[in-house]
Order: sequence, then C-alpha cells, then structure tokens
Amino acid sequence: MKNKTDMRVLMVAAEASPLIKIGGLGDVAGVLPKAIKDLNPSNIDMRVILPYHQVLQKKPLKTRELGSFNLAIPTGQIPCRLSIFEEAEIPIYLVSNEYIDKAPCVYSGKPADDAMKYMSFSMAVLEAARLLDWKFDVLHANDWHTAVSLHLLKAIRKTDPFFAGCKGLLTVHNMPYNGWGSQAAMKSLGIKPSTSRKLPGWARYTPLAMGLASADKVVAVSKGYAEEILTEPFGSGLSEFMQTLGDKLTGIVNGIDTESYNPETDKNIAAGYSSSDLDGKAACKRALQELAGFKPDPKIPIFSIVSRLDNQKGIDLALDAISKMAKLDWQFVLLGTGAPDLETQATELAEEYPEKVACFIRFDDSLARKLYAGADILLMPSLYEPCGLSQMISMRYGNLPLAHAVGGLKDTIIDYSEHPAAATGFLFKEATTKALRREMQKALKVFMKKPLWKKLQINAMEKNFSWSISAREYLAVYQSLWKAPRPERKSHAK
Repeated sequence: MKNKTDMRVLMVAAEASPLIKIGGLGDVAGVLPKAIKDLNPSNIDMRVILPYHQVLQKKPLKTRELGSFNLAIPTGQIPCRLSIFEEAEIPIYLVSNEYIDKAPCVYSGKPADDAMKYMSFSMAVLEAARLLDWKFDVLHANDWHTAVSLHLLKAIRKTDPFFAGCKGLLTVHNMPYNGWGSQAAMKSLGIKPSTSRKLPGWARYTPLAMGLASADKVVAVSKGYAEEILTEPFGSGLSEFMQTLGDKLTGIVNGIDTESYNPETDKNIAAGYSSSDLDGKAACKRALQELAGFKPDPKIPIFSIVSRLDNQKGIDLALDAISKMAKLDWQFVLLGTGAPDLETQATELAEEYPEKVACFIRFDDSLARKLYAGADILLMPSLYEPCGLSQMISMRYGNLPLAHAVGGLKDTIIDYSEHPAAATGFLFKEATTKALRREMQKALKVFMKKPLWKKLQINAMEKNFSWSISAREYLAVYQSLWKAPRPERKSHAK
C-alpha cells in the first residue's frame, strides 16, 4: 500500500542508462530518478518509461510483460504491450508496438523516419499509466521525442478524471532538435496541433514546441542556456514564445557520475591520483604521450579534445587555431568521430605535425578517460552548448577546460581572467579562431607557473558535479507542481 503523501513522478524518455545510452539524455533519465529517490525514498515514487527499442529486445534482459492495450487512431487501433525491466532500482517500463519493434536504431537522425515510433510512444505513455492504475502527479518528458505526451496530457486532463490534476514538466536538452518532419505521422495518429496563439504558426504542429506550450514547467539543462533560448539564434525561432513562459522556465545543470569518473579508482588510466595527491597524473600524462607517439616530457602542455566532430562543437575553430600555433611548444590529442570533412581536416593536421598532433577517429570510452587523465587542457569551443559534460569530467581529472562562454560551459567553469584564485578553467567570449587562440596562449603561459597551475587543478578537481545537486533542484520543481496529496489509488505490484 502506497502512502497517501507519496509524490508520483513518471520520467518519459527515448533512452535511459543502464538499459540504453546514446547521449547525455541517457544519464538524465537513468541516473536522475535514482538520485531524486535517494533524497527522500519513503515519499517519492519515481518511475521511468521507455520505448522497448529493437536493440533492447535483442538483449538478454530480465523483463516481464504486464499487459496490453490499444491506441485509438483514425484508421483503427495500434496494439501495444507493456513490460517491466526487473533488474533496476527504479521501476523501468518498456512499451512496444509495431513502429517501435521495426525501428532498427534508437535515433535515425531524421525526425520524419522516427516520428511514428515516438509519436505512438507518446500516446502510449498515458494508456500505460491507466493500465497500471498508477496516477502520476508529474509527467516529466524530455526533448521532442516525448514532448507530445505533455500536449496529450493537457488535453485529456480536462475531461478524464484519471488524469485530473496531473502536471507536465519538459526538459529541453537541445532547442534546434524540435522534431520538425513529424507532421504526417501525427496526422495519421490523430494528434491535433497546438491551439496556443503564442506559438508561431509553423510551431503549432512541431513536437518540441507543442510540448513547450503544454508544459506546466520547462527546464533547460543549464541556467545559462535558459537565458540564451530567450534570444536568437539560441531560441531556434521560438525565442519570443520562450519569453512568454516567465517563471515557468528555469535552468538546471546536469550532473555526472562521480563514482565512475573518479581518477582515484578509474582502472582505465595509468595511475590513480586525487586532489590531495596529484603524483599519479604525471604517469597518466607520460602514458598518453607514449600512446600518441609523442616525446614524453612533463614540461610540454597537452591540449585535448574529446567530442563529436561537428561544427556546432567548434571543432573547425580548434583545428584552425592549432595549425596557427605550430611554432609554440605544445602537443595535441583529439578523440572523436563525426563530420567527414572535420575527420579529414584532423587527420591531415596529424599527418603534417606527427610529432605533436595525434588524432583517434573513433568512439572509445576507455581512451577518452586516458585523455581526460593525461592531458592538461581540454578544448571546448562550442558555438552553443546547452549543458556539456566533457568540461565537468575533465575537471574531475585535473584537465582544465578552455571553452567558449556559452550555456552550461559558463555555468560550470570559473574563468581564470575573472577569478584567478578560484579558477577552474578558461573562457573566451567570441566564437572566432582569433579569440580561441588568444585564450590558448594565455593558458600556455599559466601552465608554466607550476604552483599556480597545480592550484587551478585542485580547484577543478574539488568542484562537486554530482547528480545529487541536480536532483535537489529537480525535486524542488516537482514539489512546486505538486499542489496537494492525491487520493489513494490502487497501484498494482506490476
């Protein structure tokens, strides 16, 4: 029997660790619910619901089918099945139907191709709650893939007693990815456009915008990004609408897994170390230099990039800046995959300067950790960065981030120029090669001042980026939506 004072929250997402993780959203939906639950385990009922992706169905997961239901659409019905993953601390429900079953990957990269899967899933979320006879207080959706569930909730709670009083929260991880191209799928499923007159015409039938217009609260993944999306180009055509949200909009920085990303215990790196004993970092640097084919020398600073190779990440700025600083004493290691032209540019730079540039064109978590531990400066010249995780991970390893002052980067990095004693990295304000190169040269000068550099490393390593901080802020948002205890409802042990 559930306590009448329990707050019930259903997290809706396209991915969630440990089951499926493609990007940062996988951490939010996978780690955040447990972190929130840990704050007050007896009074919070947190659950997660995901599509039962084809890639998940192929895994040897311990699941149990709970039941089935049908989605009513203009041409008939879509049969759906609801299962539960039985090896998670937080209940994780899995929805399957013909569109989810036949999709070969989590994201195709084309909203039009993913639309039937995610729009039908968004419809199924509400029916799954009804099947469970579990009335949530807050429906927490993420990005365009699940935003329409809030649009549907807002419409149905007016007439259906089961959903009366249920509130909707939308976390926005990346405004430009709004689901445009889903219109045909929504029409075939009978999903009507938003009636909000505050939205521009094109947005009334666009998933992310529909969710934004229906949500009772909107959370951007950093306070900086919450401010930026009130303006263009960060608002992606919706800045004027975002301005109408007022205090419905807030920003909460994502966290990182500080147990996994721990240089004291990380088995992927050459030696363990901590903020109180940095000796092991020298061994990690030497190991990285040897791996990259460089001259092992602790006095030579190593720049690093661990990133998707995309123009949004400012990779072209970094490669251009590196090439213009060839006469200075440094080494540079890049890890990532992405745009073919950037892969080629990086590879050619390594071929031109093999003694000081190394590029690993692949995704490799173990190697990424070696870069975090062995390098001195992490470059993040992103044109925009809603939150960013690499800068937080790099600081954990004493690898100081040098980043463009946007979004979550300016929220999480204390700039040396503004606060030299408390600094944890370096920020530059103009997204140009010249500004980036100037900041890199400044960082090289600071690197030569060993006592100061060590102090900055310790500052960075002692910053707390654990999920517990984000969890407290999300819990406060949930509580602001939870007006009063709900009448007790039968909740099956499903």
